[in-house]
Amino acid sequence: MRTTRPGASRKPRSWRSSTRTRPARSPAHVAACRRYGSPRLDHVNPEGQGVRERAEAASYTGWQELGKNLAAGAATPAEAVQDWLDSPGHCQTLMDPKFRELGVGSVAAPGSPYARSWVQNFGTR
Repeated sequence: MRTTRPGASRKPRSWRSSTRTRPARSPAHVAACRRYGSPRLDHVNPEGQGVRERAEAASYTGWQELGKNLAAGAATPAEAVQDWLDSPGHCQTLMDPKFRELGVGSVAAPGSPYARSWVQNFGTR
């Protein structure tokens, strides 16, 4: 999933641990991506919060571009990344040169048909 603001600029990529990983690492963030009562991952939670609202709630503001990849069931980071690379839409988001910042996270998903959920947050400010 990608969101673009008009006038996006192209800057070198960077790691912004203080802003990008906080929402990605949060178990609540990953859980919010899952529709309550359903094993299906979704980019919008039942309250209607999407990537935009959750990024801004985590103090990631002033963005020009936002993106997110979700995965469930992969046991290792390598498996999660391979799943994204094997999916044309997820691979497109992962390789998009417009994104300059990255946050990643994973959380155990007890009670889910999946052992673990994974998220990548992409952004450009």
